[in-house]
Amino acid sequence: MSDSSPPPGPVPRQPVFNVPPITLALVAAILVVFATIRLGPETLAVSLVLNLSVVPFNVATAVADPSLTRALAVAATLFGYAFVHVDTLHLALNAGFLLAFGAVCERSLGRRGVILLFLLSAAGGALAQIVVDWGAPVPMFGASAGVSGCVGGFARLALADGQNPQRRRLAMNLVLVLLGTNVLIGIFGGAVIGVDAEIAWEAHLGGFAVGFLMAYRPRRTDMRV
Repeated sequence: MSDSSPPPGPVPRQPVFNVPPITLALVAAILVVFATIRLGPETLAVSLVLNLSVVPFNVATAVADPSLTRALAVAATLFGYAFVHVDTLHLALNAGFLLAFGAVCERSLGRRGVILLFLLSAAGGALAQIVVDWGAPVPMFGASAGVSGCVGGFARLALADGQNPQRRRLAMNLVLVLLGTNVLIGIFGGAVIGVDAEIAWEAHLGGFAVGFLMAYRPRRTDMRV
């Protein structure tokens, strides 16, 4: 007797990167800027770092002597600095955490929700650092505040997930580690985590707070990492 069942169809192809599109696009943008800084002409690299970095002195100058040009330039840095990295380890850490926690937030908050979460957390972190370092001529750059916002968003979503106590415990532990680490950095400096550089821990906490507050209304319940 012949088998009349239809032949099996082709096996569905699995995506190379199981990361939602906006999170992947943010990481790609960070990588492109990093590659441009490291591999492009030196004049272009210097221009990107100087013009995209948050500099409290520039903000203070814009407040003291306001003009539309200065206001727009300062406003652009509140978001642009998050895409600037000059150190490979700094880039790798931020990209890795963004892939993990940004993906979770995007699956729960949607595309528009995650990009607003990242950008507003970056801006919130920048404003926190500006207030603390008002008038200082020290540039700040990196995605850490935006990434901290994604961690805060994940924590808020996980704590609201009453059906998954294990995820809630993970979120609580994550919050304690993040807050504790940044407090120690504030007291002892970057040597606490083996980094010989100034770390904008105030920006990390500011970004975390913004992300935590923004992720209060998940649109979907899928919390898979």
